[in-house]
Amino acid sequence: FISQRERFRVVTSLPCSRRRVLRTVGAGLFGTAATTLIVACSRNQQTHATSDPSVSQYVRSDFSGEVAFESFNTSAGSYVPANAEHPAQNVPVPIKTENMGKNSIAGFYDTIGYLNAALNYLLATGDTNPLEVITINPEFTKALLLFTDETGESQAAKSWYVSPQATLSLTSRMPTAVNDYRKDWRYTLDISLGEQQVVNSQASAIPAEQQKFHYAGTIQGTFEKEAWSLTLTVRDPQSTAGASPS
Repeated sequence: FISQRERFRVVTSLPCSRRRVLRTVGAGLFGTAATTLIVACSRNQQTHATSDPSVSQYVRSDFSGEVAFESFNTSAGSYVPANAEHPAQNVPVPIKTENMGKNSIAGFYDTIGYLNAALNYLLATGDTNPLEVITINPEFTKALLLFTDETGESQAAKSWYVSPQATLSLTSRMPTAVNDYRKDWRYTLDISLGEQQVVNSQASAIPAEQQKFHYAGTIQGTFEKEAWSLTLTVRDPQSTAGASPS
């Protein structure tokens, strides 16, 4: 028997493609890589109005709950969700906020929100470009290789998840300050692949027990060179199908 943690270590060293991940959901491989995902359009962000709408001046004392992020480039056109006939189109691209360059709780929070949005973008498109804007620990980025699409293989093969979504949440009102430049924040990541996937233009159902996964760990934020770098630790993932995570 191989634990989820050991499987994560082995799988992240393999040269897998996004299409291969789609094919191997039934074998449980996704559970090891699902630490890499997010919400494309977050909501309920509490901000103070400013003359520049891209600048978030937080007036809040409680950051717990689902991470919000609202800075996107939508110039490609109206977003069209994926279905059994085509992948998602004109997926909004996350854009860095001014707060992300500040040594503040709001800056740390916005960087986590950007990560969340960039991961959802990756899950929908296979494109890692938005993720490359921020610094993430190598262990985490290795898992992202399972969802990259550097050669356009997914679109050429017409393979995608129909309705995937990942939700990153913070479990405390404020992060724990380690020093002036380092903060830690506990998080959870809940991933739903949806009920359907398309592989090589053929739609198929995803088994109920493999549709949802729950992850938890700590995001360590370090502020240096006017930016937050993130180190994500991950405890063993749990399938949430049919039961609440323990």
